[in-house]
Amino acid sequence: MRGAAVGLALLGVAACSGGSVSIDTVEMTVAERANRDTPIAIDLVLVATEELVPEVLAFSAAQWFAAREQFQLDHPGDIQVFTWELVPGQVVPRTALTGKRDSLYAGVVFANYLVPGQHRVRVDQKDVTIRLGEEGVTVVDP
Repeated sequence: MRGAAVGLALLGVAACSGGSVSIDTVEMTVAERANRDTPIAIDLVLVATEELVPEVLAFSAAQWFAAREQFQLDHPGDIQVFTWELVPGQVVPRTALTGKRDSLYAGVVFANYLVPGQHRVRVDQKDVTIRLGEEGVTVVDP
């Protein structure tokens, strides 16, 4: 019986230890004619609570940008959001992110394009490389 209690205690510690995703840097390149030659809002959302991952992944980019302020208020400490607004042709060199970036359950990139689409990509690599094309976003291995 004592062994079972110790096993349950260890399981509880593991469950509270956080996820295995750690995101340290981001680099971005925007195509010359991206988003019909207009700026693109980009959010990198770092999710620190496992239960929130499906909820964040359910958003399209348009839905995310409409709801993000309230979502952040509803989930303080559970997500961290890095925001940029980039113009066509812009290059953002590899940059270190600040704040807590380890023990995450997911990273999600949202790109607010004018054309319809999800414009959402889940990321889990340590060094994120984002490519903003004319009508969509991709994440590639650096």
